[in-house]
Amino acid sequence: AHSCGARVLAMDMDAAVLRQQSPAQRVTADICHVPLVDGCMDRVVLTEVLEHVADPNKVMAEAVRVAAPGTRFLLSVPSEAAEKLQQRLAPPAYFEPPGHIRIFAPGQLEGLATAHGLVVERRLAGSLYWSVWWALFWTCDCELAQPRHRLLRRWDQTWELVLRARDGDRIRAAFSEICPKSEALVCLKPP
Repeated sequence: AHSCGARVLAMDMDAAVLRQQSPAQRVTADICHVPLVDGCMDRVVLTEVLEHVADPNKVMAEAVRVAAPGTRFLLSVPSEAAEKLQQRLAPPAYFEPPGHIRIFAPGQLEGLATAHGLVVERRLAGSLYWSVWWALFWTCDCELAQPRHRLLRRWDQTWELVLRARDGDRIRAAFSEICPKSEALVCLKPP
């Protein structure tokens, strides 16, 4: 977005996380109290954020407040199926603050968006690939910043073979319907 001339603003409570968001303008702040004026943003992206916060309603209210009429939103959260898989495999800290402290049931993200006046334009689901990747990651004992492990490389290779198979697209779609990594919405704040 930045390379297309957009002014990108990244916000997080952790300044170290923000340093990874170059070339965005960085704001260290609590997402429940956004230090921006009403209606100043024309796009809002909240991807894989709401599962980390104690009060998604406050976060959504702030996001809608800073959005101008006609703003498009991209919202995503991990799917309930993917999170239940992670609960069986991830270390307990994964589901403690600042990790994933909330699991969204099907329809909850859409309910949250519409309760704050947004109109859902499109529903998306993330790939099974990432659900399996994360399940395998926990046993690899490698750093997330450099997830180089033979098991993860083999999963990449296997998935590529699945996609190239005669029925690859059908297999991907069927698996991803059962256990998508994420649920995502494209929404509009009405003009």
